[in-house]
Amino acid sequence: LIGISNRDKFRLRWYSENKQLGMSPNQIRAELKYRRNSLGGKNVFEFTKEQSKEIVGSHFRLPSHMLEDLQDEISLPGYFFNCSPVIQVCYCRDYYIDEAGVRLTVDKQISFSDCCFSKPKNIHWQPFTKSVVEVKYSPILSSHANILLSGLPLRTVRNSKYVSGAAVLGDCTYL
Repeated sequence: LIGISNRDKFRLRWYSENKQLGMSPNQIRAELKYRRNSLGGKNVFEFTKEQSKEIVGSHFRLPSHMLEDLQDEISLPGYFFNCSPVIQVCYCRDYYIDEAGVRLTVDKQISFSDCCFSKPKNIHWQPFTKSVVEVKYSPILSSHANILLSGLPLRTVRNSKYVSGAAVLGDCTYL
C-alpha cells in the first residue's frame, strides 16, 4: 500500500472470456513481479493444462509441490508459501507496441471480486469505473518513450489494480 521501492508480488494469471472461476482456464501462469527502486520486471512460469486443472480444483491454493517447483523456476521467495488468494481482478486489455518496443496497454471494464468464497459460482463482481493505461519500456528507450507520450493527454500517476480492488471491496482506503 505504501509503495515500497524494493518489493515482490506473486500472482496467478490466465486468459479467459468468462469471469466464472468455475470455468476452467486453459492454462495458468505464475508470475513473480519485482521492483528494485525505479526498475521492475517479472519472472513467468506456465503450468501445464493438467496442473492448471489441479490449481482450479484447489480453489487456487497452490499445493506445496508446485510452490517448490516455482521456487526453482521463478525464484519464488519462501514467504509466499503460506499465502492464500486475496482478490480476483478481471479486465479487458488492448495491447499496443511500437517498432522500437515501447508497449502500451489499456485495461478497461475492470471488476474485482473477493477470493474468500466457498463456491466459485457465487462470485460477486464489483465494477471499477476507471480504465488504466500503462506504458512499459526498457530503460534504454526512455527518451523515445518520453517523445511518444508527450503528445498524449495523459498524466502520470501511481496505480495498483490490487489496491484499487481492495478499496472497491471496502478493505482499505485508496486516495
